[in-house]
Amino acid sequence: MAMTARASNIGGTLIAEKRNGSRRFHAHDSLGSTIALVNDSSKETDTYTYWPYGEIRTSTGSTSSTPFKFCGAWGYYDDGNQLYVRARYLRTQLGRWITRDPLWPRQSAYAYCRNCPISFIDPSGTQRTTDPINGSCLPNCWDMDPCEWAKITDPKIGEGLPQVPGDFLGWVVCCEGVPHICVEYTGSSSTVRRCLEEHERYHLGDWSCTGQPDGVLGAPNWDEWARGECRAYQATIKCLVDGCPTDSRPAQCHAALCAVCNNANFLCNLGRTPLPKEFIDLCNKHCFKDWK
Repeated sequence: MAMTARASNIGGTLIAEKRNGSRRFHAHDSLGSTIALVNDSSKETDTYTYWPYGEIRTSTGSTSSTPFKFCGAWGYYDDGNQLYVRARYLRTQLGRWITRDPLWPRQSAYAYCRNCPISFIDPSGTQRTTDPINGSCLPNCWDMDPCEWAKITDPKIGEGLPQVPGDFLGWVVCCEGVPHICVEYTGSSSTVRRCLEEHERYHLGDWSCTGQPDGVLGAPNWDEWARGECRAYQATIKCLVDGCPTDSRPAQCHAALCAVCNNANFLCNLGRTPLPKEFIDLCNKHCFKDWK
């Protein structure tokens, strides 16, 4: 006879299962992992403890009593060799996903929860939670490359911002009061990379790391941020216009210039400081007609 199973949840959190007529309630730890199964008589029938990435460390009862063990409250499904987490599979023995993150290269390709499994979860299989559950196992900025550290501690870097084809992200990290220029660019134009670095360096004229906590450097408010970006993009336009004609990848450089023109127009208008005519003329000349 085939096994029948039915799971119950409240607000998406698994609370109980009924398998072949036997119901078990799930007791979870703070991470959402099942640490005990309880029957209708309030008696524990199974217990589990785990290694950080979800392998069973100890257990009583039957390990086959439920497939919802490590982070089971969120639907992590143990098929015996790996965990299915909605979008992809997690190999607990390796502590890594077996397929690439769809947000790569903005997210690590295969790392599970930025290698911090005791503090974060990833119920969708595509994006870890932003707030730590059990404190933080994250390193300090001086323990590793500050740019990589920033991506771990601030998963929203670049979220919702217009991007340059190629694909790029740029930011400034303050670590113990010292600024670090960070650029991720997957293209091969040296001019684009140099101009993106200059764009981020330009921000240091507007905002300072002095007296700032460790983290991504930013403006005190949204309007000032938009105006700062507007000024930095003007410098980027000029940098690309000057450098693209002699770049070894002129097509990539030109595509970046046109995308930067669009970004500049968007952010300047957002900051209520329209892009100066000088730069509108440059963008019209190299990319657009009758562009405003």
